Amino acid sequence: MERPGQKIITPSAWGICCPGPSLGLYKTQKKILQDNPACLVAVNGAILLDAFKFDYWVMQDIEVFETIIKKADISRFYATRLWIPRRWLIDIPKDYDRLNSHFQVFYKEAFPAESIEAFNQIIPFGHYINWRESTIFPAIALAILSGARDIRLYGADMGGQGYFIEGLENYRTQHTDRRWTNERHWFDCLAKECGKQGIIITRDGT
Repeated sequence: MERPGQKIITPSAWGICCPGPSLGLYKTQKKILQDNPACLVAVNGAILLDAFKFDYWVMQDIEVFETIIKKADISRFYATRLWIPRRWLIDIPKDYDRLNSHFQVFYKEAFPAESIEAFNQIIPFGHYINWRESTIFPAIALAILSGARDIRLYGADMGGQGYFIEGLENYRTQHTDRRWTNERHWFDCLAKECGKQGIIITRDGT
């Protein structure tokens, strides 16, 4: 279902923006402009990158949505589609009244399966991978399920501290060596499995 005025996404090059420190660099934003992906996806706080309009906004934790609402005029993102866990459709109207008025305005697409195990099986390969390991992975899954063969990641630094702008942290935030080592390991597995299927993933970050 398309909203009036929304562009139709074709299965070509997709860009996925993560909120790592390198997303704020001029060279990273210039690269996004040069690549000009057919579909541009924001992961978590990357939605606040003012230079671009995003087709999808991918989140897994409601706390991220709440953080962005507190930090920005979220109405400017209403044309962006949400790609979110199915539980949000029940939990936000029931338990998060302060978020619900914004949430209901968005065009929402729920993950095709709620449990991690079922979600992993929906991806046509790499079933041993936890495709919900961190939010970048369901964003990649969205691109794959939509037919993308060229997936370009920006701001996916997978190391260090902080985000490209201040104030995106919440109590779930983990910037630890253990977290980044684990994420890099599973990303390498994911990229390898994609390569076997002729899906190319490139990562621009520090």
